[in-house]
Amino acid sequence: MTPITGATRVAGVVGQPISHSMSPILHNAWLAA
Repeated sequence: MTPITGATRVAGVVGQPISHSMSPILHNAWLAA
């Protein structure tokens, strides 16, 4: 795992309910590319 520093960029999903959201899967794939 990459260490978290002051230069680390963070993204998140806010909502209720989010358990069915595809956003984390889609964004993780996009950010890894």
